[in-house]
Amino acid sequence: MKRLLWMTTISLVLMSCRGFADTIIQLFPNDGSGDNFGALIRDGADFIIVRGGTTIGYYDLLTGHPPGSGVGGSTVLFLDGGVARIGGQFYDLQQFGGPGTLNMTTFTLPANGQPFFQVPITLDFSADMIIIETGDLITVGGFTSGHVAFNLSDVDGLYYPAGGFATPEPGTLGTVGTGLLGLLTLARVKLRSRSRRVACNWR
Repeated sequence: MKRLLWMTTISLVLMSCRGFADTIIQLFPNDGSGDNFGALIRDGADFIIVRGGTTIGYYDLLTGHPPGSGVGGSTVLFLDGGVARIGGQFYDLQQFGGPGTLNMTTFTLPANGQPFFQVPITLDFSADMIIIETGDLITVGGFTSGHVAFNLSDVDGLYYPAGGFATPEPGTLGTVGTGLLGLLTLARVKLRSRSRRVACNWR
């Protein structure tokens, strides 16, 4: 298990160095079962990883969209928590002061019954969080570009997401997701093995 954890973590780091900006955002269709949002924000060797979910009806498999309707815009973002590595130390994060915000480029679905539709978008998010060990407040956020796709259902004639927000290409998105999970797990293990509290400031 540890070997797999390290392999996925290393994969994410290598991919990030080659092809990413400072923020990686994942957004998968909400199916009502749990988190569908995750983000990694990097600043040199430091990073913050957060996870959470969007509201039902925003980007999910439960609510279809009629052809010709608009999709995207702003919604609230509920973060379950996160982990930060700051100055070589690991810290737990918790959302503070209410939900954050998530913004997706607004676009219009085809009105002509096109069975598959893909569109480039940008995503950005912002949320206030507290570093549990120190009590410091930080604002976590970032933005990135990619694309989303929709399929037209033969059953009800509505559009539903065909997959997650993808950057890089969909073929490597799963690897990025596994890497995010690996980093989050590794950070939590290191955090729990630490016996002293260290004050810090995120810059």
